[in-house]
Amino acid sequence: MPLIVITILLAVFGYTAYWHYAARVLNAEISAFLTAARHLDVEHHNLGGFPYRFDLDLTAPRLTSASGAVTWQAQQLHLHALAYRPQHVIAVFPREQIITLGGIPWRLSSSDARASIISDAALPAQIDRANLVFETLEFTDGTALHSADSFRAALRQQENAPHQVAIELHGLRPGPAMRAILDPTSLLPPMLTRLALRGRIDLDAAGSDGSTHDPVNGLEITDLVMEWGDITLEGTGRLRRDSLGRFSGDMMLTTAQAQLVLDVVEQAQLLLPDQAQIARMLAASMQDQESGMLTLPLQIRDSAIFVGPVALGALPVF
Repeated sequence: MPLIVITILLAVFGYTAYWHYAARVLNAEISAFLTAARHLDVEHHNLGGFPYRFDLDLTAPRLTSASGAVTWQAQQLHLHALAYRPQHVIAVFPREQIITLGGIPWRLSSSDARASIISDAALPAQIDRANLVFETLEFTDGTALHSADSFRAALRQQENAPHQVAIELHGLRPGPAMRAILDPTSLLPPMLTRLALRGRIDLDAAGSDGSTHDPVNGLEITDLVMEWGDITLEGTGRLRRDSLGRFSGDMMLTTAQAQLVLDVVEQAQLLLPDQAQIARMLAASMQDQESGMLTLPLQIRDSAIFVGPVALGALPVF
C-alpha cells in the first residue's frame, strides 16, 4: 500500500512539475509572439488552466489585416488547449465583436461563437484543420440591423495542394433599409435561405517572428450556391489576389431564373437603364432555349465585376 501511495504522489508531483514548466515556456513564447506581432494588439494576457488545460485569456485583442482594410476587435478572447494536446486550440468568442470592413465598423453579436484550430505538430504555424461557427447572428453598421440563423466556415489542409474551404450562411434577413436597396419592389422573400461556397484557397503561413503576410493568394471556387426565394444561382471560378488586396480572374454563374434575376437587378437600380437593356439582350442571346438555363461568364479585373462591357459592381478589397 505505501508503494502505491508513493507512486501516485510521484506521478502527481511529476505532472505538476511538467505543467508548470510547460506553462512557463508557453507563456514566454506567447509574450515574444505578441511583442513581435505587427498586426495583433493585446492589452493584457493571462495563462492558466492547471491541471488539465492551458487557458489563455486575451484582454482587448485587436487584429488587423496586412493591408489594413479589415480589423477585428473584442473586449476579450478565450483560448483553450488540453495540456497533452496543445496543437488543438478552441477559441471562445465574446457575445459582441466589432469587424471593420473598408472603414465601416460592423458590431456583431451571437448567442454562440467559437472556433477550433488544429495545427501541424511539426509545423505549429501551419493550420491542418479549422472550423468557425456563429449561431443566431445579429449585425449592424450603426444604422441598420441584420440577422442570420447561422454562419459556418471550415478549412482543411491538403497534402501538396491548397487548403479546402467551405463556407455556409443560413437564414440571412437584411434590415429594412438594405431590403429597400436590394429588392425595392419585394420580388423576393425577406429571408435569403442559403449562401454556400466550396473550393480551394491558397494561403500564406504566418511568419516565424510573429509577423503576418497577406494570407489569401488565390481562390478556386468549385461550388457556389445562392438560394433566395425562387432564385437559385450556382457558380464556379478562379481568382487571384494582388498585393493591394484586389482580385482578378473569371467566374461562371448559372441560373434557370434569368428573367427574375434581371428584374431584381433592374428594380434595385444596380444597372443604368441602357446597361439593363444590354444585359437583357445578352441574356436572351446566351440563354439555352430548351432548358431556359443561362450561363453567364464574369470577368473580374482589379475586383471590378464585368459581363462583357457591362460593369455589375465590385468585390471587397482586403
